[in-house]
Amino acid sequence: MGRSADGKEGKGVVAAPAAAEPAAPAEPPAPARRSQGDALKHKPLTESEFQTRFTPGAVPGTPVKLGAKEYDEDLWDSPALRGIKRALVSWEIPPAGSGRTLGRVLKDDDPRLVPTFQRPGREGFRAALTRLLVSAGQVQPKPTAFFLAGPLGVGKLAIAQRLYEVGGVPEAVVKADADYLHALVPEQSELLALGEGRASDVVHEEASGIGHAAFAQALADKRDVLHNTMLGSSTQLQRLAAAKAAGFKRVVIAVVSSVEVATERAGADGAVFPEAVLLGSHRDFARGFDEVVKVADELVLLANTGPTLELVAVGRNGQLQVKNEKAYAAFRAQKGA
Repeated sequence: MGRSADGKEGKGVVAAPAAAEPAAPAEPPAPARRSQGDALKHKPLTESEFQTRFTPGAVPGTPVKLGAKEYDEDLWDSPALRGIKRALVSWEIPPAGSGRTLGRVLKDDDPRLVPTFQRPGREGFRAALTRLLVSAGQVQPKPTAFFLAGPLGVGKLAIAQRLYEVGGVPEAVVKADADYLHALVPEQSELLALGEGRASDVVHEEASGIGHAAFAQALADKRDVLHNTMLGSSTQLQRLAAAKAAGFKRVVIAVVSSVEVATERAGADGAVFPEAVLLGSHRDFARGFDEVVKVADELVLLANTGPTLELVAVGRNGQLQVKNEKAYAAFRAQKGA
């Protein structure tokens, strides 16, 4: 009894030699994925509870020996903080500006210099942009609020972009970031095309309002969020308290610099900015920093030295460990500026 080519048995049927099947085409290589830091790995509640209750010797700050190596308290950084430090420490921060020439092009009373927040009929635009921002964030059982904090001119926009690109923060995060939102308000591009150095001032209040609304909605929905704020006033500090009340872990990425570095970045391309406001932001952030440390679940303090970002201190649950005494002293001296 033979077997037909289709695999069925039949009397007197001799199976023909099976033709060699053509080789399957090679599958295209998987698309390259963005590097995803530890911050993206959300642990199940049961795993987190087990680690908290049963990890032997789990006392933060206690040196732990693993084999022949001894690890200090940095071992107790969370995956989120480790990912942030890997992304930013010793990173060469790009210069500010785009090489265009800016200045006072329009007359001071030109209607195009009226802040967009004061213009009528923009409520729909703000609401739509807020919804779009919030929709990008993923709902989490244990969400995290990342606070990118620091005074004017320290490079927070470049730092946020770096975190997004290399996975220092979750990919699906609500970008409640006024600096990021500047470019999404069309009037800024129009003014920059004219060479107007006050473009940022025109859109800042509206971008900030949209960022605040997106932050509040992210807390209500329990979505991971990154919020750009100076944390230099009691009103701004209340956002940390609001995140805690909503059940969020609060991770503060604090960035400082010398006034000289900040002035150069803020005035890149000839952008016009109020120098008194810049100085005041550095003073207020230095004065309020102790309160930030007290209420942050985790914190990393970085200094923009001009070419690179350097680690100054790390904090956890109200405790601060200074890694660079000289840089930390220079930062705290700004309290008297």
